Parts: sequence; C-alpha cells; structure tokens
Amino acid sequence: MKPVLAFLLLSGLFCGTLSQNAVIRFTMSEELPTSTLVGNIAEKSGMRNNYTTEEFNSIRYKFLDQSVMQTRFTINDVSGNLSTSVVLDRESICGYKEICILAFDVAAYSNLITLFEILSVEVELTDENDNIPTFPESNVTFHMLESSVIGSTISLDYATDLDSTRLNSIKSYEIVPEDFGVFGLNVTTKPDGGFQLRLVLLQYLDRETMNHYQFYVIAKDGGIKQNIGTMTVNIMVTDYNDHSPEFVQPMYNVTVAEGVAIQTSILTLSATDKDIGENARITYGFSSRQSDLDIITSLFEIESATGVVKVIGDLVYETGKVHKFYVEASDHGDQPRVTQTTIYVTILDVGNNPPTVSINFLSSGNAGLVNVSESANLKTVIAHVNVIDTDSGPNGRVDCTISGNNFELSPVGDKGFIVRVNRSLDRETREVQNISVVCRDHGSPVLSSSLHFLVRILDENDNEPVFNQDTYFAFVEENSKIGAMIKQVGATDIDVGRNAVVYYYLTDDAQGRFAINSNSGVITTYTHFDREQRNHYEFTVLAVDSGNPPMTGSATVVLTVTDINDNYPTFDGASFQFFVQENLAVDAYVGTLSANDDDEGVNQEVMFSISPSYTNRVPFYVMPDGAIKTNIRLDRETKSVYTFEVEVTDKGSPPLSTATNVIIHVTDDNDQAPVIQFPNKGNNSVSVSFLVPIGTTITKVLAYDLDEEGPNSRLTYSIRSGNNHDIFAIGQTSGNIYLKRAYSLESDEKFILEISVKDNALHPKETVHQLEIILKYSNESSTSLVPKTGNTNVIISIVVVAFTFVISAAIITTICILRRHDKKLEMKHSEKMFDKPEVAANDKTKKGDLTYKVDDVMDTPKKKKKEVSFSLDEAYGSMQHDFTGTTELNIADPLEDGMYPSQSNKQMQNLQLHKHHLQAHDKQKNIMAQPLFDNLSDTSGETANSDSGRGGSDVDLSCQMSMQDELKTFTFNYFNKKPKSSTPSTSSSVSQPSNHNKNRTHGNSENHGHYGQKHYNGSVDVFHTGSEFPRDKVDSRVGTDNFSKDSSKKGGHRSKSKSEKWFPSYV
Repeated sequence: MKPVLAFLLLSGLFCGTLSQNAVIRFTMSEELPTSTLVGNIAEKSGMRNNYTTEEFNSIRYKFLDQSVMQTRFTINDVSGNLSTSVVLDRESICGYKEICILAFDVAAYSNLITLFEILSVEVELTDENDNIPTFPESNVTFHMLESSVIGSTISLDYATDLDSTRLNSIKSYEIVPEDFGVFGLNVTTKPDGGFQLRLVLLQYLDRETMNHYQFYVIAKDGGIKQNIGTMTVNIMVTDYNDHSPEFVQPMYNVTVAEGVAIQTSILTLSATDKDIGENARITYGFSSRQSDLDIITSLFEIESATGVVKVIGDLVYETGKVHKFYVEASDHGDQPRVTQTTIYVTILDVGNNPPTVSINFLSSGNAGLVNVSESANLKTVIAHVNVIDTDSGPNGRVDCTISGNNFELSPVGDKGFIVRVNRSLDRETREVQNISVVCRDHGSPVLSSSLHFLVRILDENDNEPVFNQDTYFAFVEENSKIGAMIKQVGATDIDVGRNAVVYYYLTDDAQGRFAINSNSGVITTYTHFDREQRNHYEFTVLAVDSGNPPMTGSATVVLTVTDINDNYPTFDGASFQFFVQENLAVDAYVGTLSANDDDEGVNQEVMFSISPSYTNRVPFYVMPDGAIKTNIRLDRETKSVYTFEVEVTDKGSPPLSTATNVIIHVTDDNDQAPVIQFPNKGNNSVSVSFLVPIGTTITKVLAYDLDEEGPNSRLTYSIRSGNNHDIFAIGQTSGNIYLKRAYSLESDEKFILEISVKDNALHPKETVHQLEIILKYSNESSTSLVPKTGNTNVIISIVVVAFTFVISAAIITTICILRRHDKKLEMKHSEKMFDKPEVAANDKTKKGDLTYKVDDVMDTPKKKKKEVSFSLDEAYGSMQHDFTGTTELNIADPLEDGMYPSQSNKQMQNLQLHKHHLQAHDKQKNIMAQPLFDNLSDTSGETANSDSGRGGSDVDLSCQMSMQDELKTFTFNYFNKKPKSSTPSTSSSVSQPSNHNKNRTHGNSENHGHYGQKHYNGSVDVFHTGSEFPRDKVDSRVGTDNFSKDSSKKGGHRSKSKSEKWFPSYV
C-alpha cells in the first residue's frame, strides 16, 4: 500500500487538482445498520462535469490516510459510494457535542488522465432519540420523621440521557400520580444543563395513619418519540414520640393476706403505646410525687420492665387500712411521655396460712406472659396452676377462681388446676388480657392467695382486607393520555404483621382498560376513552393480604368519563326549507332550526346564527335558539326564494361549529291588483260594424296579476257600467267581449264601458278601465275592431299592402309557369280537390252560393268562427276566404271587370248574387235587436284575437289555392286601408289576433297554450288555427319570405295533423 500511495503522491505533483478547497458533505443518522449508503463521492465532487464519461469512469477513490475513519466507512473505489462499515453511535464518537462531524480525506486518481485530487469529506452524524433517561437507582428509599414540617425537602439524584443533543436530552421531570398531594417535586435547572431535584413535603405526616408512601418520579426527554425513565421512590415515615402510654385498666384493686411471703407477686401492670421502637418501650415505676412513698417502697416493688408488683415487706393487717399508691408507665422517647394509674392494696386478717399458688405456662412466653393463638380451639390448655395449702381440714381445702370469661379453671385431681380456653378468642377485639387466679381455703377466716398473668392473643389471618369505601367514584376526561391517574384506593386489614400486608389487583371486568399499582392502589388508564361511545365503567378492585391462606376484600370502582368538546354540532337535516307569507310585519316568525351535539353539558348547548358571509345580505336574522325571523317586510313579487347559510355553534372551549343551507319560500299575499293592458289610456277604443252576427267576439280584455299563480292571480272580468242596452257580454274568465244582441242604428254610435277585472283572492283586488266601442253604420262587409291610431298606421298599412302585392305577384307568376308546364294534370287535380262547399242541414243557410255557418263562439274552445265562402273558376282552383277580425277589408271588388278575366259566367253570377244580398241587408231599417244565444259561456277556452295596441286591427284572409298536387294555403293580413274600389267584400266573422304569447292571462287556465298572431311591423309569423299547443312551448314559428309546406318544422314544433292547417301571415 505504501508504494501505491507514494506513486499517487508523486503523480499528484504533475496533476492539477480540480477543486482544492471543495468540501463534500453528507448527513446521516446514527445507529443505521452496516453497509448503509452515505452518499456518492464521485457524483458529489462534481468532476463529471469536467471529464468525458470514459475519463470520469476511470477515476478511482481511496482513503488518503490510514485513520480510524476506515474502520467506520468503506469506499467503493470504482463507483465512489461511501457506506458504513459499522453501526455508528454518535454518543460514543462525539459525546455531548451539538454537532458531530466526521472529517477525512479521499484521494481521487486516474492513470488514464493522470489525475490526482484530494477530496475533503465531512459526514455529519445526526442524533437519534435512542437512549432512555436513566436514574442512578431505579428504586430509592428515604426516611422522614412524622414530625417534619411542611416544606421539608429530600434531594433526589437526577437522571441522565446519553443522547447528545439538547433536543433529545431530558426536558422535564414529573411526579406520578400527578395529584399525589403529599409530596411535590421541585426541579431546578443548573447552568450546565443538568437538573437538581428535591422532594417537597406538602402535608403533615402521621405514621400511625400511614407509615409508608410509594410513588414515581419520571424523566421525559424531548424527542419526537418521547422516552421516559422512571424511578420508584419509597418514603418510610419514622416514628416521633407523639403518643403516651396507656394502661389497660384505669385503676387496680388487689387484696393480699397479711404475712404473705416476700417476693410474692400481687399484680402485673400492663400499658401500651401506639408509637414504635424506643418510643413504645415502657418502663414502670412508682410516682415520686406521693406523701407516703417511703412506706410504699418498703412494702412493695415494681419490676420496671414487666410491671410486676411484688411484696418486699411484712404486710400487717390494720383495721380499715388500704394501701393506695400511684404508679407510672413511661416510654423511652427523646422526650419521654408518662401515664399514671392508681393501685389499691387491701390487707386481709388471717389466722391460718393462706394457700400457695404458682403457675406454669404450656406455651411460649416469658415471665408473667403467655402467648395464645386466636385460632386456638376450645378447651385448649394454656397453663397449669399449682396450689399448696399446708393446713388441714377445712383450712387446707382450697377452691380457685379465674377472672374473665375467656378462660376457665378445671381441677386436675389433687394436682391443682389447668387453665383452658373457654370461648373463641379474637385478637382484634383484645390483644392482651390480664388474668387473675384467686385460691381460697375454707378456714375461718377464709384465707386466699392469688396470682396474675398476662395472656397475649397471637394473630391469625382471620380478617379480610376492608376497603375504605365500598364504592369509589372516579372521573376521567375523555381522550386523556394513557397512564392518567383515575383514583387511589386503600384497604386496611385489622390483622397484624404479614397478615396485614395488602396488595391490590383488578378483576377481569376491567377488560384491560385500567391498570393498578399493586402496592399503592393507584388506578391509572390503560387506553383512551370516548365519552360519546361509552361514558360509564364499573369494575372491581381486589385487596389481597399476605396471610396463609390469603384473604381477599373487594370494592367497586364507578368511573364516569367526563366530556370535552370534541364533537361538532350537527343539524337535524341536510338543509332546511321554510315558507313565510309576504307583507308580514318585521320580526315575523319564519321557522326554527334544530341541531344536536353528541357532547354533554355546556359542550352540548348550541347557538344558531347566520353565516358571516350572509349577514346583512338577506332580510332575516337568526335567534340563538334557532328561531328565524324577518327584519323587513317581504315582497314575493320582488323575490320569492331566499337561500342562505346558517351556522350552529356549541358553547364548548374552544367552540365548534357546523353550517348548512336554509331555503325560505315567500308565499303570496294578495297585494297586487290586476293590471289591464288593454284597454288603457293610450289605446281604449275598438270599432265594429253593427251588422256583425250576434255572438261575434269584438275584442279581448288583456290583463294579468303579478301575484302567485292561483286564486290571487286568477282573474274575473265583468262590465260595471255603460252596457245600458245589454248589447255586449264579457266572458268572466276569458275577457272576451261579444256582441250579445242586435242593435239598430242609422249612424255610428259610441258605447263607453267600464271594464272591471278582479282577482279571486279571499279579499279580492279590482282594477277598472274604460273601453270605447264604436258601432259603425256601414254597408261594407267588414269593419275595424281595432283602435284608430292615425297616419302612422295608414303608412304602415300602405307598406304592408305593397309588400303583400309584390309577394302575391311572385306567387301567381310561379303558379302560372307551373300550370303551363302541366296544364292537363292541373285540370284533373282541380276537378277532384276543389268542390263546392257542403252545407250542413243543422247549422247552414244557403243563399245562392253563399254559405253561412253559425256556431257558439263565445268562450267555447275549438269552435269555428262564422265563415263566408265562395268559389272561383277552375282556372285558379278553389279559393276560400276566411275573414277573422272586424277590420275593414279593402280588397278590390271581384266583380269589377278585368280582375278575374278568366272566370266563368257561373262564378261571376254567384259573386253578383252575394253582392246584392249584402246591399239589400244594409237597407233594412228598424230591425229589432234580438239575442241570438240565450246563454253565453263565461268559461270558454277560446282565445279570441285582441287589439294590437297600435291603433289598427287585423283581418285574416285565408286563401286556398291549388298548385299541381299540393294544397298551398296563405293568409294575408291587411290593416285599415281603403282601396279605390268602392265595392265591399263579403262579410266575415270578426276576431282579433291574440297577444297570448306576450302576456298570459292568469286565472284563465283554459286559455293556456293557445297561440295566435303576433303583430310586428314587417315581420312574418306563422300561426295555428283551431289547435292548441302546450303552454310551455316557445313560439318560434317566425318564417321567411320563402313559404313552403314544411316551413313550420323549422321552429321545432310537431308536424301538423290532417285536421290542422298552417298559414303564413303578413303583418
């Protein structure tokens, strides 16, 4: 390797480096597995840009020095890939540095291009949170006096985290459970980044209530995946001498015979102390504060350790003499506590010898004390009492008795007595019992001896642990983190020793949702809770003592999951739709929104409002309770539907809200009066010949109502005044005005009618206009039904007539050419297709060739107008003139010479007869006005033609002409223009074009869908006669100058039936 490096170094002397100061930097995380690719030195160096592909691929890469980096990384000398050779531990490499850089040099060389370059490489090793905070000891124990004051502290060792960056190092310490309450944790950050921990006493301690505390101190680092270290802390409460000894009996009475032997025990004192250790060790003695202390101490003594009172002097009976003295029980605390009691000793006068009594214990114990298990069976022998009386006779016969009921004396022949258990013992009721045995002889006086001993009841595990509460009620917030403290339970066992050591467990009904510390009884969560799914849990906790066999107690934990505001309120519907009548006063009630929230309490309470984007944009406001009210008077005709967004917001913290749409329909109030379009102030007159047949439609009242479709817009027409002679009638629903009866006159006569239009609402509104009808005295066959508007209409009429004649000439020219081409075929078709009109027997009256047809035309749908027809010669086919309207038809008299030069004599005679008939009709005078129809229908569906409103009226001339084998039909409309010829044309039924497509008359449903002519100057309109179209169809039948059989199809309408005819009209 050394020769290679030497060669490389020498080669470098002759080669220029590419970038001497460039540093190649890589970044990688620690603890990645071996052979992890760090990066590619070749690509990172940028040399590819300076060499060809062949030259670049010839470059090789090696570590320049034999450093420790070669043990951590490997380089592929061909590709330049830098990989790890070991698992890199940042803490062992860089310690606690914030930035860990591994730097080394790599040689890039090539024999092909004589290249040698030193590349500086730096690898930044980033820290991973791979170390858990660790305390020096996982379990520590401290002792603290129960007399410690609040605020007393105990220093704790802080934890260490081997992660080297501040982010992943220890960030905080906590005490668990958080609401422990007895101790707190004081954490102070030191200048070097470490921590100083102190436990702080928050409550007074009482060893007799709780002598041991256990809790946890946890350390948390700052990593994204947080690591936690735990230390168990045990606090042992050391005893403070805060309890005085207590005697078992408040006083003692003892009777002793005179002359009793020295060192005879007459009494055993007994006292207890709740403290422990030296604070509970009791010493007995005489009180120093009594006047006859010297006499007492000369007769009696007390064993300081056992409390046994013995006779040390000669007791002499003295009449009425009772020795009274005070004794003390003192503990061995630093400041001893003392308790006193009184002993009364009575001396009996005896002449004989008292019996001698001694006792032997059969079970373990010490002087004056015997231990008996509380589970001892009845009749169990615990001691033997030996009685000796050297007297004879009655003085030597001795009987013994024992105090209390728990034990009994049974004689054993002449060998004394045995002490046996007489009833079940219970240590928890009384642990130490003072037993006295008194033996008396039968002498006179009776002499007795007594002895005293203590029976200590030993504990057996006969009591199960008892919880402080039968049922614990706990609360936890939903979505609380795992490990949150729920409750601390506690149980006590009145047994002692190991039988009283209690551990805590959970039963299966906890279902893995909870955990419990077996020592402390702290219950924590082991899962997340969702109140909306379940808000109540009930499970059992067990307390098991350490006896053999163990005893178990149980309690119930009732957990309530409290609510947090984690649910959005929801509306009761995807959207809301309300209806409110227009014109109601401000603050009118519209409706109420409703919503619900799965949370509870204040989180469930909701308020409603309009979304801010709609505030002041709609005429409504929303009350917090969801009531929607108006803030202005509504007008349906201005706007009938309002759509806006409302929000419901709960009262949680933070509040949550949801939005939805509200659609409010404004219903109609009859606030619009009918609007009469015709007649009006500028156009209120029509004229008609007095000779028109009875039942002829004179004009149509055009009106509408802006109220909503229904009774409020359904109109009724009537004549209020001006119809004094009852000449006219009006259709109540159609508005068509008819000639009701004949009326004779000798000159033009004007009738001014007051036309009333009412809607059908509950409180109807009415509009009244005047209509001027002029009955014209004239011999002409047709009169005008439309108002006169002066020279303007005359000019328009001239233009239209001229245009009509031009078109007619073109059509006639076309027909002539076609007929010359095939005259014979035309003649055959003419003979077959154009016959004379038929006359029905029931509705026609024939006068010569003139046919009159009279139908009921007043408000009756689909009935034909009165028709006048006549026949021309076969050279022009059969032509039928259908006059609809009352406008004067100023067409040249067909009888004049030269107009129809090819007509036959028969046809000319028919026309002359027609003319004479009309002239004769005009000369009749004083004709009585007789009604033609007794009943005029007001509910007819017929749509009569109305005045155009431009001062002129229209007459439709329907011409049928034969052209080869097709029937060509045209309708020519003429305005009021009188031609030079004075010969009147034949009279026809009178009607007016309908303006139904412009303004539909509300309330007359039978008129819907009827189409008539539109009146536009210079335009061509195709209209349908005798058939109905749906009202929702758009009238698109406007044609062009080129009229053909299929011209109606261009507008998208259905094709005509055999009974329908389409006519182009010229206006």
